[in-house]
Amino acid sequence: RQLRRSEGAADTFESASGRILQRLREAVAALGVPGEVEGFGSVFSGLKGVDSDLDVSFLSSGDEDGEGESKRYRAELLSKFLQHMPEGFTNITRVFKATTPLLRFTDQESGLEVDFCVNNRLGVRNTKLLAAYCQLDERVRMLGVLVKDWARVRSLIGTADGYLNSYAYMLLVLHFLQQTSPPMVPNLQSLATESVPIIDRKWGHEDMWETKFVEKMDPPWRSDNTSTCAELIVEFLRFYGEYFDWSRQAVCVRLNGPGAYTDKFSLQTQTNAQQWYIEDPFDLRHNLAAKCRGIARRRIIDAMRQTSRALSHYGDWALACPPPSAKARWFVKCQVQRDVRPKDLLHDFARFRLLRLHFPQLVDFAAKGFAFLEFGSAADQRAAHARNETYVGSCQLVMLDSMAISLEDAKEQCSYQVFDGWEASSEASPREVATPAADVPV
Repeated sequence: RQLRRSEGAADTFESASGRILQRLREAVAALGVPGEVEGFGSVFSGLKGVDSDLDVSFLSSGDEDGEGESKRYRAELLSKFLQHMPEGFTNITRVFKATTPLLRFTDQESGLEVDFCVNNRLGVRNTKLLAAYCQLDERVRMLGVLVKDWARVRSLIGTADGYLNSYAYMLLVLHFLQQTSPPMVPNLQSLATESVPIIDRKWGHEDMWETKFVEKMDPPWRSDNTSTCAELIVEFLRFYGEYFDWSRQAVCVRLNGPGAYTDKFSLQTQTNAQQWYIEDPFDLRHNLAAKCRGIARRRIIDAMRQTSRALSHYGDWALACPPPSAKARWFVKCQVQRDVRPKDLLHDFARFRLLRLHFPQLVDFAAKGFAFLEFGSAADQRAAHARNETYVGSCQLVMLDSMAISLEDAKEQCSYQVFDGWEASSEASPREVATPAADVPV
């Protein structure tokens, strides 16, 4: 049933993505900057889910000196594009402080959220690699969609809260399928012979990464593995939840294969026994699990073990991975300091139908903490993001999607006050709604 839901979402994405790409191409052409607009991410890799966004990058050409790879150039070009933003997009948000600067906005006709960046060449190549693996065997895509949905429903996804992102989960899937017996997929990077180098400056200096892989197998790949998708999801959860040695091994699609073992201490990025290691297939400095917190690692392992046992016992995906509650809430968190007052945030976010503000009680003027803003819908949460990188007093807001479970973790570190949002007190002005409400479960 979940796979059918994802296939329905895929039809929606396919019809909308072409139209959006064309509008962005026309807008970029008006700037007179040579290059092309190309989509990447799950919509283009074949791993579209019900909550997928549309990732788009402008790839500049005629850039022999590599200046187009600098963060400053990307932000400047995005600022120019913002001045020529085509109609039909709303919730326009600057996210220029990210490692990869981008503009985020919503397509009004389809409701799709779009992340638009500049010269994310590695992202485009990563997408093509995932697409090539999905084309080898339909079970690759099916397992990838199930794993991503499982992580989302279990609140185990999101780097802002110290978990893994959806791309990291897909690398877990590929690493697992490369080592099944017999292997479900071959190692497409090790089979490639023609070099495809890409320059990148994400780490503050110029790196040249090898991004070769076999884009299409000839003759077509046929796996001797006859496992069903239902059997594979159970094996996947057991593999990482019980058998994989996270203290020594790395998830390494680049080097993996039947019987292979990748020592994580032999790779480029420094690590330790506690930290997980999920190597990016091309950017070898990038460990996608580097910021995965200890409590997140424990929760992921516990959830894998619980789900595999439930599937083995009941054989019902809906029981092992129940859908989210109808009373779900959506959260955004932003770091605040003591000179930011709760009433200021309540006033600024009243128009976004803020339900509650969870505000940290900071002990001294220099202290910082995360305020959590709670909304009743994804649309309200998305609209509130338009305030990203604006100021409340002297504090510039850096707004990050978050989860209820991360709010609970934060409450274990310091005390929080809970304030009702504007609509809870329609007779008062937003600045007067600053009386803490009773603490509520989330």
